[in-house]
Amino acid sequence: MASSSAVDVSPRQKFKDNMDKVRKWRQALTTAANLSGVHSQNIRLDSELIETIVKDISTKLNQPGKRKRLWNVEDGYRVFNNNTGTSTVEAIFLDVSKIQGLQLSPAAFRSMQNLKLLKFYVPQEVHNEYKRQRRWTVGRSNRAHFLGFLGSSSSVFPSQIRIWDP
Repeated sequence: MASSSAVDVSPRQKFKDNMDKVRKWRQALTTAANLSGVHSQNIRLDSELIETIVKDISTKLNQPGKRKRLWNVEDGYRVFNNNTGTSTVEAIFLDVSKIQGLQLSPAAFRSMQNLKLLKFYVPQEVHNEYKRQRRWTVGRSNRAHFLGFLGSSSSVFPSQIRIWDP
């Protein structure tokens, strides 16, 4: 037998509570949609709204050249090799030892006018390989403030680095 302190919730009350939760959920989705630029009034099902928001965010995340800072190896590789950097990019930190086939050229930096910090971690063995292949051509914007190659001593700093177009 149930104790007298236990309160049974009527089906009507459960339905009302669930409707309140649905209403709050819908408001949260509408807010998220408006933040991401999706118009929730055009979408009838919540699942469609969620899918649209996820696609929108995913598309924005897959454009690394439009971010202020790049430190993910794959993103940096794509930006340099596809010349997809934009004026939004302000800082780039990359571990060159984790990138195969990176080609740096002034063209990769041309549209990154606001680049202020460019920092590479370059282990000695990677530095020697890049030096042998003459792959140390680096362009920069007029506003770059710092260029760093961590892992390379000053005596082995790439002598053929070109910081600007002649």
